[in-house]
Amino acid sequence: MEAYGLPGALLVPAIAFELGTGTALLVGFRVRTVAFLLSGFCIITALIFHRDFYDQIQQIMFLKNVSMAGGLLLLAKAGAPMLSMEALFRAKG
Repeated sequence: MEAYGLPGALLVPAIAFELGTGTALLVGFRVRTVAFLLSGFCIITALIFHRDFYDQIQQIMFLKNVSMAGGLLLLAKAGAPMLSMEALFRAKG
């Protein structure tokens, strides 16, 4: 991260964010909010780390991040599936 001008102290919070939001999506907790936040994270990551379009690998990584953000936005729109914690809480309430 420091090679791209960001402080190295942001590495641990970024890893914690990725693990926490990934786990939340996996178990179906606050899916719409988490998917929206992760899509923004993917776009920001693509713009910071993968903007060298002359390098084909960086271009592929940029497009990968943008496509993941698109999928996460679809998940944010659709919401949680039937076997999620949100559906379980709705059924009990």
